[in-house]
Amino acid sequence: MEIRIQELAEAKVSGIRYCRKDELPSHKEAYFDWTAFPLISTLDSTQVTCGFLKAWHCVPEFHMIETHPDKEIFYFIKGTCLMLLCDMRDGAPDLDSAQIVRIREGTCVEIEGNKAHFVAVPDSDYYEALVVAPVQEGPRMELPEPVLAV
Repeated sequence: MEIRIQELAEAKVSGIRYCRKDELPSHKEAYFDWTAFPLISTLDSTQVTCGFLKAWHCVPEFHMIETHPDKEIFYFIKGTCLMLLCDMRDGAPDLDSAQIVRIREGTCVEIEGNKAHFVAVPDSDYYEALVVAPVQEGPRMELPEPVLAV
């Protein structure tokens, strides 16, 4: 299955919210610059973890999907990537709802709980991101057919 890549800013994707650092005001002082993201998230747990994700260039083809019961927040620090998102129906990925969005560096993305997605693939040489989420399961499922970004 081939899915056309959409710019995140132009795509209408249910189950996610996002904002871009370059569109937000910042507060500067002598030795620092602070930009607050307006995405205030309510999580189901007080056990929250943060991790660093780095991915290298590969063919933009997805074979797996995962979900989480709670939200997951990504901040894309460097590089541009492609992320597969889709709804779940009857416990399985609904490929009729599948979308692939291009996410540019400086973007913060919040994915709702139970919104199917997978680790984004770089649209450039590599990307780096911080991921914040409650401690939670992340069950993976094989897709019924490979999904290729075009």
